[in-house]
Amino acid sequence: MASSTIVLRDADLTVPPISLDTDPEQRIDAWRQAHFASQAVSEVGKLWADKQADDSHSALSWDAGSGAMRRGGSGIEGGLLLGRLRLELGAPGGTPEEFGLSGKSLDAALEFVRERGRAIAGEPKQESVPAPDLPDHAVGRGAAFDESGGRAFEEIAALYGACAALLEGVRGAAGAEASEVQVWPHHFDMAVLVVINRDESGAMRKTIGVGLTPPDSVEPSGYFYVSPWDRDGTPDGAGDIGHGRWNAHMAVLPIGVLETMDPGQRADAIAGFAAGAWNACAERLTSV
Repeated sequence: MASSTIVLRDADLTVPPISLDTDPEQRIDAWRQAHFASQAVSEVGKLWADKQADDSHSALSWDAGSGAMRRGGSGIEGGLLLGRLRLELGAPGGTPEEFGLSGKSLDAALEFVRERGRAIAGEPKQESVPAPDLPDHAVGRGAAFDESGGRAFEEIAALYGACAALLEGVRGAAGAEASEVQVWPHHFDMAVLVVINRDESGAMRKTIGVGLTPPDSVEPSGYFYVSPWDRDGTPDGAGDIGHGRWNAHMAVLPIGVLETMDPGQRADAIAGFAAGAWNACAERLTSV
């Protein structure tokens, strides 16, 4: 099947302003804590949603109105209010119960979801499988969550909110071959995957993923990314992508670079990076 050429323009992508005023180390710590907090709300899907082969029953959606990551199941809905470091749990359409995470351990948060979940939705559909290889942090070793860096949690929520808006623009331009905006609790990345080409059987041959990833070995401050994939071999990236850089085939825009900019320039920088990197990746994928 022929490759689909989708050109993105900066104007297709609307990104709200973001503030990055807190100490970078404090923001990274808050990001790590939020990563562990997402395991608790993901538990709702792992236990009460229909199990999926790609593990998407554990994935979270983004609620722009409340700045929350959400996961539903059969007769139950959960949420993580990032900026306030709180869980919500309740029946669909009802008033949810809140659980403040600060001062509580991850085990306590998981127990809250499991016990209250049973009261709301009954016995789970299946057992939960913990996410492997989570990042090293005191919370992962049993320490309590700590929201003393409250402003940093608000900045993390704003980053995911900005990414969600960006990805909805990508989805609007890409059409039916774009996935939903999802947060994958294993890596805590928010992403959209767009199929560029399928083979005769309908299997994916070429894709482009766009998203936001927490600090990792690629970039210690976290980053927005555009990542192409070709089943027959993905070519390395090339070409100017504004404030971003190439990491082999993947284009990355570090949060650390955005920190150095005037706040009024950041949204345009994110949109310009995403459009430029997308077009560079799409051109390389569709030329081979």
